[in-house]
Amino acid sequence: EYLLENGLYELNVCAISENTKSNLSNLVTYVYGDTKTEIESNLNIITSESLGVNNIVLNNSVLSWSPVNLASNYIVIVFNNEKGYVKYTLTETYADISDALSETTPSIIRVASMFPDKNDAYVTNNSVLYNFTYSGTYGENVYLFDGEFNDYYITSESELLNVLYYNFISRNEKYNIRFSEEYANSIINADLSNESNTIKIRKKVTEIVDNYISETSSHTYNQYNNDTKAYACVKNNNGGSYDYIVEIGFHDVKECLIDVENFSTSTVTQAEQIQSMLPYYEIYDFTNDSRKSNTYFESDHQFFQVTVDTSEELYWAVENGYTPICVENSRAELIYNMAKEILNDIIGNDMTDFEKALSIYDYICSTTTYDKLNTSAPTFKPQYKITHVPSFYLEGVFINKVAVCDGFSKAFSLLCNMEGLPCTRIVGQAVQFASKENHAWNKVMINGNWYIVDTTWAELSSSTSERLTHKYFLVTDEMTASSHIPNEYREKFKNYETSSTAFNYYSSHQLEMNNDSIDFFIDSTTELNKVMSFCLINNIEYIELFIERNFAIGQYSSNPNSQASNYAHYRFDSLNLEFQTLTLYYENSDYYCQKTVSGCIVVVEIKNIISPTLTSISSSKLTKFIDYLKTNKTTNEYYFYLDKNYLDSLYPSSSTPNQTKIDNLEKNYTNIDLEYIGTETTYSSYKTAYLVKITFIEN
Repeated sequence: EYLLENGLYELNVCAISENTKSNLSNLVTYVYGDTKTEIESNLNIITSESLGVNNIVLNNSVLSWSPVNLASNYIVIVFNNEKGYVKYTLTETYADISDALSETTPSIIRVASMFPDKNDAYVTNNSVLYNFTYSGTYGENVYLFDGEFNDYYITSESELLNVLYYNFISRNEKYNIRFSEEYANSIINADLSNESNTIKIRKKVTEIVDNYISETSSHTYNQYNNDTKAYACVKNNNGGSYDYIVEIGFHDVKECLIDVENFSTSTVTQAEQIQSMLPYYEIYDFTNDSRKSNTYFESDHQFFQVTVDTSEELYWAVENGYTPICVENSRAELIYNMAKEILNDIIGNDMTDFEKALSIYDYICSTTTYDKLNTSAPTFKPQYKITHVPSFYLEGVFINKVAVCDGFSKAFSLLCNMEGLPCTRIVGQAVQFASKENHAWNKVMINGNWYIVDTTWAELSSSTSERLTHKYFLVTDEMTASSHIPNEYREKFKNYETSSTAFNYYSSHQLEMNNDSIDFFIDSTTELNKVMSFCLINNIEYIELFIERNFAIGQYSSNPNSQASNYAHYRFDSLNLEFQTLTLYYENSDYYCQKTVSGCIVVVEIKNIISPTLTSISSSKLTKFIDYLKTNKTTNEYYFYLDKNYLDSLYPSSSTPNQTKIDNLEKNYTNIDLEYIGTETTYSSYKTAYLVKITFIEN
């Protein structure tokens, strides 16, 4: 009857007798007439110490905070593993949030202020924790891992994996954990040896590190002994019966080195990496869609924040839905700013999610070479450790341009999540040639469906070159079931089941030609001719195609199970091209785009060659090609080889400069400019040719 109007009430109780009264009870808060409304809309989160909410207090289930001048309303966000995100809007500076809290998992609560006529929600770095399950140091020390909040009170194998993995990411060499009595006893009872309980616990920690944290097994050395601490779990004598100290030796290496000359990396240099086509962002028309001055990135507008110092912490924060607050002048700040510049260069606001993912994929694959030497046998002087090698980190992609699967997958995760494409990094084992090795790849969401992306396995490679393909771009679990095996202890990896069919880059990616469109999925001679004509007109030297199996084997094989790669070259040989010669590089096995569609990937190297054998200029291949240029009215610059013997037969004087010979040849044509570049033997091992630039000049 005393609660006369809506509001926040504070209550105390005391007992009174005739002569005395008791001390006041603990303070209890109570919300009467709660008017909060649950919301689902997205918010533009902005960090501001002056406009954000401060002095947030949680008393039991009642949340209250200091008012912000001129704020029109407030947003309360509660996150826990049981209920996910719960968002409220209200005008008061208090709320009863009992319906959003969990009694089985920690909850993190934050409050934002909003102002009239704006969708901006302003926050400070203040948040509060509710942990009904466990209080004290182990319950207050919480972290986000794989999209769920965890504390340092360990009740299961998955929680043990989480705390070990998280502290690997943060490079914490020493930290305290507490095992629940039930879980500790399950470890002890499962080990039938006569060793002490502490050693049994230590063995479990070692097992997790060795077998289920793929990177950590590469970063730690020598099982715990009297001289060296690589990883260990020892009894904390100052704590309770189930308190332990975990120690993992990273040799005081918080982040990799990028300026050490003692590392040998891949034998394939970036200059030797061959692009099968221009990356998509170089084909895309940015004329009216430039983002040069863009400053909005999804990763800067998450409701929860975390301070990051290293590149490892940066990628982890962004993938897990935190806004990274970079330490000034840190490696994290350097790479985060580099990533923003890259996205502004390669992404357009009008791009579809498919186009954004394609641009990011093409950027990483086109600019980064695989580090073959450091994937399993690091090559450096003894004073350096594998934790120094940039190939395992974002530095490998963004700075050194050489990486292994760790670096590739972390970079794809970072760029996609910054751009608002949900993306997660998957770690596990890869199976190649009947052998298993540790591997990392990604899953990304496009149009509401998850797909697998493996930037590491993108290219056809030899000992000296790499050729970009899209074999592992937006494919399915079924297509990679035998080659990509996720870590079974990471519960998170079970939450990203892919679409049943691949997105199929080869049929989805189309280019326009003479008011007609072509794709890269080839199942007829007519389509193959169109693609080769497109390459000629657009002066494309390399192109990646998918050759459908039935078309490839066609009349060449009576065996319906024949592999496309064994017969694809016959289809190209039958084209009888006048102005081009081709070299094919195959993916050696059939590749399944969908359940009923298979074939092989071919990267075509195209040489534009004119080698006339006729003395009459009017009937030469050169004339035919110039007529071809005029018909298509293309003003591109073309580099062609003219047979030296042919040109010398037309202008036999040995004293005549080569450019003069080319100038004389040019007089036979209109609207054509010919420029002598040099003399080479590149198109034939036994013939010499003049390299000439041909340009059609439109009137």
